[in-house]
Amino acid sequence: MKIVRWLAVLSLSYIVVSGAAADSVWQVSNGKSKLYLGGTVHMLNSSDYPFPPAYDKAYSASKVLVFETDVEKAQSDEFKIRMMKALTYQDGSRLKSAISPESFADLEAFAKTRNIPFERYGNFTPVGITLVFSVGEMQRLGMQQEYGVDAVYYQKAAKENKKIDHLESLDEQMNYILNMGGGDPDALIQYTLKDMDNMPKEIAAIKAAWRSGDLPALQKLTIDDMEKSYPEIYQSLVLQRNKNWIPKIEAMLKNKDVEFILVGAAHLAGPEGLVAQLQSEGYKVEKF
Repeated sequence: MKIVRWLAVLSLSYIVVSGAAADSVWQVSNGKSKLYLGGTVHMLNSSDYPFPPAYDKAYSASKVLVFETDVEKAQSDEFKIRMMKALTYQDGSRLKSAISPESFADLEAFAKTRNIPFERYGNFTPVGITLVFSVGEMQRLGMQQEYGVDAVYYQKAAKENKKIDHLESLDEQMNYILNMGGGDPDALIQYTLKDMDNMPKEIAAIKAAWRSGDLPALQKLTIDDMEKSYPEIYQSLVLQRNKNWIPKIEAMLKNKDVEFILVGAAHLAGPEGLVAQLQSEGYKVEKF
């Protein structure tokens, strides 16, 4: 499973290539009404701006901006404290006792290569240390959440008083994060460490696929390996959420407002992605 790949393109609250832009937003319609569906990368570099023009075009054409979860609450100190408590042991347990000696040694060795004071993270859970190291590695490459598609458009919508909505609650998304290990913390850690070795190349490929709206490439880069290596996580983190969102998207197509829905780009790709599912339900889905 490519942990780093889908951390970048799945919007989890803990948290491209410049050049000629291509269509990266889809218009979904049923003959009477329409909405826009855009894939996002949640941590980007400052050089990745501006985004493809289709994003501003869809934003301007919509009345409601819809994110995966409640972005305002996700930025609150209260939620950050809750999240930190959930990613660390509160009963005196230690990371060293939760994983194999080999995995612990590998984490410690990686921390030394990055000058990370590993001893400070002894009370983190396996999922917690995975997120800390993965997000830290992306930040080392100059990627920040504030440059991501979600953050940019949230700030724009808040400033302009555009209506903002979401597809799932923070508690729901928090549960997805905490169950990310799938009961195999050593495999989670080993795959994460392996992925970080190839991060610059893999992130560049993801950005290019996102920017051009290349769903087959996104499927190959973010979905295929996850589904094969960790089918349980794919089911809960991607597929089940897609299925949960489809009825909500269909309900939006029945109201008078025009929505612009922003979700992690991986949710759009593959035969079970949102684009394919909406097409199978009879909706017209075309690049905007």
